[in-house]
Amino acid sequence: MWGRWKDATKVKDCLGTTNIMIDLKPRRSMGEVYMNSKVDVTEFVKYIDKLKERNPDLTYFHGMAFIMAKVLYESFYS
Repeated sequence: MWGRWKDATKVKDCLGTTNIMIDLKPRRSMGEVYMNSKVDVTEFVKYIDKLKERNPDLTYFHGMAFIMAKVLYESFYS
């Protein structure tokens, strides 16, 4: 049957990020890469706190999502 492997079993209870990775890397041969590093976000926190004075609904997630979008945009369109 298509999609079945002799040396594997299907995991039904997994994190949402794992489900997304399956779509991004559909082949078994594509390994997952993890990076463990520390980043100083002191200035980022100060900036978000400053923006929260005008827009109290703003969260750190909004800032990180903007940063990721900006990095992707710059990498493809610059």
